[in-house]
Amino acid sequence: MSEKKTTFKVDFSGFEIADEKVRAIVEAAEKTIAEAAGSEVKATTKYVDKTGNLRKSTKVFKSKFEHGGYIVSVSAPHAHLIEYGTADRSTSTGQFRGKVTARPFLRPMKRKYTRKFRNLVSQGIERMSKGGAK
Repeated sequence: MSEKKTTFKVDFSGFEIADEKVRAIVEAAEKTIAEAAGSEVKATTKYVDKTGNLRKSTKVFKSKFEHGGYIVSVSAPHAHLIEYGTADRSTSTGQFRGKVTARPFLRPMKRKYTRKFRNLVSQGIERMSKGGAK
């Protein structure tokens, strides 16, 4: 059985960045945001992690793809079940086996940290335009 990963990517490279100083600000912000989001995913109370596997499987790494960015990955085999939940489950004879209620922990982090990323980049560019440090 292949391992399914629940991930989100911190990548704002959908636009060309001509200025190397701006590129450095964006790349530094991507790393800062990804590391903060990864730490928060590990520390969240949105789910109960009886074995600790969900938290231990949370990793942050630089993307190997062309446009870079960082990826926050949760590779525990049941991560997608926690994030998205399940419908009612029954056996083939119709006996009810329950359901898992969705307890999203990655999608809210992506929304939250997308806003923080924009603010961080804006502040960095503003400092740069005033002649301050990167």
